[in-house]
Amino acid sequence: MTSGWSLFVIVVTIVNILACVWLLRWTAKPKHAGEKIGGGSDTGHTWDGDLREYNNPLPKWWLWLFYITVVFGLIYLAMFPGLGNFGGLKGWSQAQQYEQERAAVEARAAALLAPFASMTVPELATNAQAMATANNLFQNNCAQCHGSDGGGARGFPNLSDGDWQWGGDPDSIVQTIAGGRMAAMTPWGEILGEQGVEGVFGVIYPPQVAIVGLGKITDRARVDNGAVVARKGLTATLAADHRVSDGHRGALFLAALGRLLQEPEKLAQKP
Repeated sequence: MTSGWSLFVIVVTIVNILACVWLLRWTAKPKHAGEKIGGGSDTGHTWDGDLREYNNPLPKWWLWLFYITVVFGLIYLAMFPGLGNFGGLKGWSQAQQYEQERAAVEARAAALLAPFASMTVPELATNAQAMATANNLFQNNCAQCHGSDGGGARGFPNLSDGDWQWGGDPDSIVQTIAGGRMAAMTPWGEILGEQGVEGVFGVIYPPQVAIVGLGKITDRARVDNGAVVARKGLTATLAADHRVSDGHRGALFLAALGRLLQEPEKLAQKP
């Protein structure tokens, strides 16, 4: 928040509080010398000849409760954030409170999971407490896609049928859970063959936003000092999601890539 908006919030807040107190006291005072408040007094207004408008004050307990509320509000604004950029005398903030609570939760989670850190996957599978914890973790993090029973859903594999696309041994399962599997890498070896092709145009699989395709290195005709000579070259293509980037940025990237391929020693240099 800018200093101008901060000052605006402070002024509006304080003026509103003071205006409420002034309005309360103004309504409790007679408006003219002949007006009396309380004790059966009226404002002097009559309707239909005998219908009088009484001027009875609010109960004392209500007035004092209102004043106490005003004092509480002022103390709160002095101690906690509420007046623009002023953080309050206590220095409390929502972000600080969140970090403290998160640290406490992580500490409790670490204490709960500590006994399982040194156990192997087969040992965890036979430990009742570990499996109960694993079930809770699965329901909170995995069941939304794979189902509460691990039976899978459309677009999400079945985890209970023993058919493992990336391997069912403990190390492969840990790698799948920890690192994830995109399942979007095209098997280029089968497509290009041993000889490869001169140009490759990649296809984007969400959540990817761009992919570079590189063809094989071939002899190309180039003009060097007025003479046509053979030079090694390859075709590089870039497919990009235009919702994220545009053609100008893609062209700059391919130009930079071309310069690096012409001087590969720069790839080993630190930026």
